Amino acid sequence: MRLVVQRVQVQWSKASRGGHGAQLRAAVPDAFMLPDSVVRSDQEVVVHFVDAAESDGFEPRHRIDLRLAVPLVVGSIEIRPASDEGLVVVRPANTKASAGFPSRDRDRTLGQVGAAPWLLRYKANSRHTGDEWWYQQVAVSIAAVESFDAHTLLGKPTVEIDERTSLR
Repeated sequence: MRLVVQRVQVQWSKASRGGHGAQLRAAVPDAFMLPDSVVRSDQEVVVHFVDAAESDGFEPRHRIDLRLAVPLVVGSIEIRPASDEGLVVVRPANTKASAGFPSRDRDRTLGQVGAAPWLLRYKANSRHTGDEWWYQQVAVSIAAVESFDAHTLLGKPTVEIDERTSLR
């Protein structure tokens, strides 16, 4: 079993809460096609990071990490081995990425990856403070597969957890 993880993170300021900025950020999908370098990889764990920030006009920026292994933290999700052979547990992580409003219960399991094929998608948003408020939405897709192609994360998830809420 191989794990393919994709984190899509969108960040914006108050200026993009409505109007044209809101339209641009809403157009960023929860999942993207996997790049060729991911598809060709023979690694057991592959992570594809996609960042879309207001400062870049919400144009997606891609980064790939082929050297990771479980356990790992991606976005606001912790992925770690379970006690059973071949199982992986997915839990909320307690990191800077998971801080902000609203606070969420971190002491729970979101899902357990078993036999392939399997796809979990977790979505959450948050508001953060600093000099000014800023906002973030994260979608983490985790697929357990024997093999994968560019479209692996685009299908209907086996489990979908949507914790997005109003950030007013």
